[in-house]
Amino acid sequence: MPQLPTRHPIYSSFFEFPEGPPQTAHELNGWGDDLVHDYLRGVERQGRLAVVYSNKDYGCEWDYDWRNKRFRTEDNTRFAVNLVVYAMT
Repeated sequence: MPQLPTRHPIYSSFFEFPEGPPQTAHELNGWGDDLVHDYLRGVERQGRLAVVYSNKDYGCEWDYDWRNKRFRTEDNTRFAVNLVVYAMT
């Protein structure tokens, strides 16, 4: 799976993420190399991103109660909005 460049439309489909994917508190080293990566991977189908793969465990982070996010300087749930907007456009 190739690395998604920071200029990929998924990072600007609604909110701007010029530096790539937002960080989470639950980043995993699940790619087998014991490193936490600052990028996402993806698979394109017919020139369109069809699969997004991340070791950042966004799903777990996004299901937390909003009050748990008060300690973060930036709410990374906004990236979920980007994913949905990208998928729907």
